[in-house]
Amino acid sequence: MLAIGKFILVTKLANRAIKKDAHLLAGDIIKVRRLGYWHVGVYIGHEEVIHFSSLDSDTSPENNKIIKTSLEQFLRGKKTLEKVRFPSPGVPPVSAKDDPLEFFFKDFLFYNPNYKLYPAHEVIERAKSRLGEGHYNLEDNNCEHFAIWCKTGISHSKQIQKLKKLLSYYQLDLAEKIIRFLY
Repeated sequence: MLAIGKFILVTKLANRAIKKDAHLLAGDIIKVRRLGYWHVGVYIGHEEVIHFSSLDSDTSPENNKIIKTSLEQFLRGKKTLEKVRFPSPGVPPVSAKDDPLEFFFKDFLFYNPNYKLYPAHEVIERAKSRLGEGHYNLEDNNCEHFAIWCKTGISHSKQIQKLKKLLSYYQLDLAEKIIRFLY
């Protein structure tokens, strides 16, 4: 673990170890654990984050827009955040057993022909270009869609994909109703 001011940055490896990271860099995609989900944003440096949120909720379709806040506001009282890592284009991701964070994107991003990793300055430019944008939608346009798009050019939410798979596994037709209920 690494203290950043009064915050802790962790990278978990194989659910059994915690690796020290050098530091949080501008252009990194970061996430913080909330009750039942991960809130995701783009760290732009100087302890500032651009993310899809509002001052009172991360999941409010009426009030959420892409905003720039302090890292402290992004964390909302949490003391731990994680850096999201991405597999390099052209290099097959490792297995979930070796590194679950890289495996996180294996099934969708890596095998997408449009997958690429933008350099930090472009990630930040892409995030800033969408400041003030609204139209939040938990299923199709949430904080994870936004942050992953900034880094890769692909709008994707692994959390929503996993929820839909879970509901279809149990043969529930309620996926859309649950998603609409949640936002």
